[in-house]
Amino acid sequence: MSTKDFSHRDRIFAEKESLFFLVFLILLINTCFGTDSRQNWCTLYGDAPPPSIDTLIAARYEVAISGHVSTVNTVKSLNPRMKWMFYNSVFDNYTSGSGVDEHQFLLSECQSRGADPESLYYHYWDDTVIELQGQQIFIPGWGGGSAPDESAARVPVYYADLSRRAVNLNNQFTRQLEKEYNLEKFKTLPEGSQVGYYDGIFLDNSTHRFYNYGSVLSGGKIAEHPAHAKVTEEDFQSWYWEGLKRFLQELKDTLAYGHIWSPDGKDKFSCINICRSWIDEYATDEVADMLLMEFQYSPVKNAESMNTLAEAYRRDSLSAVNGVCQLYSPSVVTELSGYDGEYTWGEALLANLAYFYISRSDSSYLYIDFNFSYSPSYPGWDTLSWHECMDYVLGEPVENRYRIIKSGVDGRGYEYKVYSRWYRRALVLCRPRGGWNQHFDEKTRVPVDLPTNFRALLPNGKLGPLSSRIHLRNGEAAILIPAAFGSYIEGEVWGIWAEAGRP
Repeated sequence: MSTKDFSHRDRIFAEKESLFFLVFLILLINTCFGTDSRQNWCTLYGDAPPPSIDTLIAARYEVAISGHVSTVNTVKSLNPRMKWMFYNSVFDNYTSGSGVDEHQFLLSECQSRGADPESLYYHYWDDTVIELQGQQIFIPGWGGGSAPDESAARVPVYYADLSRRAVNLNNQFTRQLEKEYNLEKFKTLPEGSQVGYYDGIFLDNSTHRFYNYGSVLSGGKIAEHPAHAKVTEEDFQSWYWEGLKRFLQELKDTLAYGHIWSPDGKDKFSCINICRSWIDEYATDEVADMLLMEFQYSPVKNAESMNTLAEAYRRDSLSAVNGVCQLYSPSVVTELSGYDGEYTWGEALLANLAYFYISRSDSSYLYIDFNFSYSPSYPGWDTLSWHECMDYVLGEPVENRYRIIKSGVDGRGYEYKVYSRWYRRALVLCRPRGGWNQHFDEKTRVPVDLPTNFRALLPNGKLGPLSSRIHLRNGEAAILIPAAFGSYIEGEVWGIWAEAGRP
């Protein structure tokens, strides 16, 4: 029978067979010829992508946030190790418009338990004027202002339509109800799921700083704070983090006992979005199993003057030793307004990859954030977030940490450092941009002598010509493959670079 004579059912079966075979082949090749030590994660927001993209997701990624159920069904059937998280914003709820399920659940529980529903939210104490999304908005205060009822004084975040309001996690009862709401998600089989229940929860907006409340033009005191501190003041910010941290700790502790209460008998995990913020408590105080570092780290955007690669390494190592995984999510930065210099998309993507290889621990994950969309249904998602250089197998790191193999001053007078780290099959170099206000044009290019001949791994996965010297601009990186693919030998390879280069 020819393919054109297949029934619709036969065609679907044949397509699934080919998908399974492709993933099996990838796994077989990795088993026979070695696997990369890099772990990858992704977001699956939006509409379901075509089956070919589902196959790539299954082959490339181990952790996913959200996702159309048909995509997850396919991906997890191809890759059962995939961990699937659902999304929730931890510091606010929609109280009007669409997406009010959580708010309605909380109101219903308050009513059934005889609790005040306004205990769920923060309120302005005095009459307050804010600017949100370019609009000036008057919020009447409750207790020290003109609010006709307490709900009118709820603190809005993000949107000028006031649909999102800040949750009061300093209230013990609110923390309990929020935990119960999220646990119900784990106990309910997602509609249409053929692969079981959620494995984890992704909590967006989980930084230790309260933000996205707009600009406070007048007023701004918080009714729930013991001293009515202003939302802009450190007294409120530190108090806010105490409540949020307590909630995250309580939720994480409950998820760790999922084998007792979850329908599938499995422990669950939490992941929080800390964006570009950092305090060591993220790693040390049992607030989450995973830390999503949205937009981190790009060697062009993340300048050494603001946040060094050495500090990124320290944070990752601190997280790892405390059993916390970091999820890198670097933006692809090809140019910056007002500064000379430009990289191709592939060059910038490879630089992000190199930065990750140098700063990562064994428990870290990578996803290339291509700035336009978090959805795999976006046209070109598979190539914008992944180039062939990411398929190249570097193997395990053979150094526990980075080295600084060169430092100096470039043609523009900028001080620079070149970081390195050896892997089983490659030497990785990265020269992060020295300062946020620096150019990265040809005038910043510096030579770096190598201990032997290497071929540079190109963004398209091919190898460049043999050379014992490369040049790096401000914000540039390189992944170098030894000419003979020899094993790493400390004395022979590092003999040219002085021990003073050790960090």
